[in-house]
Amino acid sequence: MPDWRDEVSGGVGAWLGTMGAGERTATWKPIGTAQSEGQGTYVVDLRGAQSTQTRLEELESLRIAKERPTDVAGSASAGYRVLDAVLQGEILRVRVAAHVVEHDLRLRALKQPPTYLVETLRDCLAQLSQPGLVHSQTDGSRLYHRLSTVH
Repeated sequence: MPDWRDEVSGGVGAWLGTMGAGERTATWKPIGTAQSEGQGTYVVDLRGAQSTQTRLEELESLRIAKERPTDVAGSASAGYRVLDAVLQGEILRVRVAAHVVEHDLRLRALKQPPTYLVETLRDCLAQLSQPGLVHSQTDGSRLYHRLSTVH
């Protein structure tokens, strides 16, 4: 009997195949200029920004820096990691460490490629070494065992 993981992995592979070509690596996207309000709080005006850059659900690892980070991991030389971000209409308030007092900083975000979550699902399924409880539910053996003990 085929393992449920084979069927699910095949479905995820087919799903991944239907996703269009595009960026295949995470990239740092500029969001806007960060204006300091003091105490590590910065404000970024999103009005007029391209909508593809400001879809916050696609962004992670926000940083404010003078220069664009050179790596995806965001080393210490890549500016300051955002600790908190709150969207208020078209204004994004970000908080970094309170000791940050620099000016002329830009907010950048790490944008994952569109296939990132599906590829992560595929990779996690490939790492499953035991079929687990789902296997006993899908092959009917547990159900058969339960029914045979009731009669």
